[in-house]
Amino acid sequence: MKKLLFVFAVIMITMVSCNVTTQGKVETSVKNFLKENLNDPSSYEPISFDSLENRMGADGDWEIELEIASLELELELELSKLESNIAYDALTISLKNQLDSLKEIKENLEYKVIGYCVGHKYRAKNGFGALISEHSFFNLDTNFKVISTKSQAEKFEEELDDWANEMEEALKKSE
Repeated sequence: MKKLLFVFAVIMITMVSCNVTTQGKVETSVKNFLKENLNDPSSYEPISFDSLENRMGADGDWEIELEIASLELELELELSKLESNIAYDALTISLKNQLDSLKEIKENLEYKVIGYCVGHKYRAKNGFGALISEHSFFNLDTNFKVISTKSQAEKFEEELDDWANEMEEALKKSE
């Protein structure tokens, strides 16, 4: 009975160790990237990884989404100009129909994972040899290759810029 239990335990451990998760692949890729790109790779000490975020895209083609969003914005601007005149003519109806068609296309797009993003806290020596703590964000493609990185400060600055742009657009619309 003990032999059977031991064999079962070995099989289970083997099965679990062979099943590498997406999170595990991303973490391994990020660690390898840092070991290749840090000033002093031997000083690298991982602290923690954030939860993995999937980057979604329409059929793997973000250009389609960008084009639809751009057209949608143009149509909405034209409609707001025409509706302010309260003159519902053939052009207004045509623009509304085009906007509805775009929204329908957008709703029917099939989204799939086009990459991943993960935050990672770690310690490493900087260019002056001082051991510093860092929190960076890594964007990876579907092959788990790191394609870009941002520090926490850069990510915060980007989010702040996005928020400021949204506020500016909202103010323009309210005028």
